[in-house]
Amino acid sequence: MAKIQEQIEVLKGTAVIAAEESGLSAKRFFSSMSKWQKLTFFICAVLIIPGYFASFYVAKTITAAKYKNGLLVAHPAFAESKPISATPVKVFKIAENQFTAYFQVTNNNLDLVAPEIPYTVDFYNAASEKVSSYNATFFLLPDQKKYIIVPRVNSTDEIVSAKLNITQTKWQKRLNVPDVSFTTPTPDVYDDDALPQLVVEGSVINKSAYAIQNIQIVFVLFDKSGNVSAVSARSENNVAAFGRRAYKQLWPGLQASQISKVQVFVDVNTLDTGNLHYEPAGNSSANNPDLQ
Repeated sequence: MAKIQEQIEVLKGTAVIAAEESGLSAKRFFSSMSKWQKLTFFICAVLIIPGYFASFYVAKTITAAKYKNGLLVAHPAFAESKPISATPVKVFKIAENQFTAYFQVTNNNLDLVAPEIPYTVDFYNAASEKVSSYNATFFLLPDQKKYIIVPRVNSTDEIVSAKLNITQTKWQKRLNVPDVSFTTPTPDVYDDDALPQLVVEGSVINKSAYAIQNIQIVFVLFDKSGNVSAVSARSENNVAAFGRRAYKQLWPGLQASQISKVQVFVDVNTLDTGNLHYEPAGNSSANNPDLQ
């Protein structure tokens, strides 16, 4: 133990002697310098401190500028949106004290959607008195144009006009909207003489790998002059992926000879994730002869 302490003392003494010798060497070196060399050394010693901080600041500024270019900066989803275009509401009498109506809407935004758009249609008699109102919502996909059908409206007064009011549109920008499409083969149009009534019969075919909880089939009938003469819509549930859904739509009082053509549209809310279920296993035309 005493030997270890002795070695420690020796090392301490050696370190002290080395420090003293370094100090003496530096002192001798400084003393050997000329007056102008001492002045130059002093100026360099004074300038090295601000020089260090200046170079540090420059390096920090350059690094920050490079880093800023790589930052993910939050931008607004969209700067502005275009309003919806809507046609005037057209009213049809379908039975005694019963009416229906339609209008068309267009989304003038190429990359914006609106999952839920509230609207009101007010119905008026010949004296411009409001006799009924209908409230509902619709959705719009990017750059979409579609018919909105107002179902049966009851009124003891004769409805001669209607006014549409779209209260508010909350637009969204979505990066991914599922691609769902349907084919609508030309339907059969014929008379049911027993009632009598017009019959439009056909089917729609899901061309996507999505099973769909709900779709709306819209029917627009045109007269011989090319004007819309009747409209209707129906909902269908649980449409299989690549599946076919048949329909048979009736119009009491109309005749096939009055109709020049029938357009059939399928409206699918692809903005509602609960409305779609992806089924890639069904992606085969062999499973559906209508797709072959």
